Amino acid sequence: MRVSERLPNLLTTGRLVVSPFVALAYLVLPLSQASGLAAAIFAAASATDFLDGHLARRYNLVSNFGKMLDPIADKTLVVIALLAIIANSGMNPWLIVPSVAIVFRELFISGLREHMSRSGADLGATGMGKTKAAIQMAAIFLLLAAPAIPKLSEIVGLAGLALLWMAALLSVVSAANYFRKALPHL
Repeated sequence: MRVSERLPNLLTTGRLVVSPFVALAYLVLPLSQASGLAAAIFAAASATDFLDGHLARRYNLVSNFGKMLDPIADKTLVVIALLAIIANSGMNPWLIVPSVAIVFRELFISGLREHMSRSGADLGATGMGKTKAAIQMAAIFLLLAAPAIPKLSEIVGLAGLALLWMAALLSVVSAANYFRKALPHL
């Protein structure tokens, strides 16, 4: 199979471009329809997060552009989806607290990685960070989808909330681990 050398970067760029539509769906559709559409967009965009890196590594298509854009696209998707969830929750503190922890971690690690790259050190993704990302994506998907599933809305929402808190805990622990690794270079 021949993979276009541009495909991983196109997938990453696509994720970045569709991210705002997760939130914009709520501006044009009733809640149940918006939730279904937002969840579908989020699921498709999340799939590209796995696929772009997999293709780039497997077919030796890793590029500086992709390495720069991928974390931006990931964080944009997560932050926009969390904002949409919080806005549609009536500012529920049970959603705000873990969301703040997740967003704080993402911004902190981005800044830390940028600083470390200037000094020639690399803070690559860890197993815990990848686990956190997977749990976070599942949580956000469930929280987006819950209002679109009337008979299971409460159960799906509670499952999403539990996973969001788990992702927040992993966010804090992984941020501490990254900071500990970076400390000798600071």
